[in-house]
Amino acid sequence: MHLLQHTVLALALAAGGLAQTITGQFDCLPAGAYTLCQNLWGINSGVGSQTSTLNSASGNNVAWSTTWNWANNQNNVKSYANVIANNAKGKQLQSIQSAPTTWDWTYQSQSAGIRADVSYDIWFGTAPSGEPASTASSYEM
Repeated sequence: MHLLQHTVLALALAAGGLAQTITGQFDCLPAGAYTLCQNLWGINSGVGSQTSTLNSASGNNVAWSTTWNWANNQNNVKSYANVIANNAKGKQLQSIQSAPTTWDWTYQSQSAGIRADVSYDIWFGTAPSGEPASTASSYEM
């Protein structure tokens, strides 16, 4: 089992009872100024699962952990967790002057042969249907 902890805008782990877990393919959960989402877009290329747990959310800080266990097709992406900045939804790119960000991540446990990627992406655009972004509806930086 692999555990990947991401932190966006600052590491803010709370000792309280805030922890909530999402398990569905495209589940999302409010997280303060952000929304924590799962994206299991490659679920059919493997066998396994992913869950994401909101550890804390306060102001511009959000911390979560993601646990996954996938088998088969080791070079195919199965899933990822992500956060959406709620205040950026619906804004035109030209109106965004800056997006200062800090983040920190760690692997809590790691097995031999792990194939994982941690990345910082900015997605622009939403599908007209309101469904998760696709190559036809968005641009990625």
